[in-house]
Amino acid sequence: GGFAFDAGDFAVTQPFLDAGLAVMCPMLRGENGNPGHHELYLGEVEDAKAAIAWLAAQDKVDPAKIHTFGHSAGGVISALLTLHDAPVKHSGSAGGLYGPSLFDYTRDSTPFDPDNDNERQIRVLVGNIRWMKRPHYAYVGTEDEALEVIEAEEEIAANGRSLLTIIDVEGDHFASLAPAIQAFVKVIK
Repeated sequence: GGFAFDAGDFAVTQPFLDAGLAVMCPMLRGENGNPGHHELYLGEVEDAKAAIAWLAAQDKVDPAKIHTFGHSAGGVISALLTLHDAPVKHSGSAGGLYGPSLFDYTRDSTPFDPDNDNERQIRVLVGNIRWMKRPHYAYVGTEDEALEVIEAEEEIAANGRSLLTIIDVEGDHFASLAPAIQAFVKVIK
């Protein structure tokens, strides 16, 4: 989650490690002193795709068993990866199910024209669900009010089918992370 990486971000991956999974936590452009500029979910998705491609090419990694998961900003990236060709079997997110209205709240820190509807739409999953290429499990905290669950459910209903599964878990934006990770570990194991 967030737009930088710290030890706390790695610590929350412990349930994946405990389940016997390898974990890679890529740091993206503009984060932690990396080159490039923060693009708010555009170039960062390309960085995540590149990290996945690198991981898939490693000798001890089965490229058919790669999964992604993220919280908040990381959840948006994990969800957006479903729209791209990448060797990912399933993806999941906690607090990452957003639509274009997300940028109404981030106008002052948005590195693109927040009034450009195309720029807004290419940076979120809601509104693009019909183009998903693989399953995504969006864990939504029962007290997380910022997410666009109703809009996502309406889009799923309008399209008649979806690779998006929305699952309620207890908690707000932050407290929902632990139960979401536990649930996703069960899905991928």
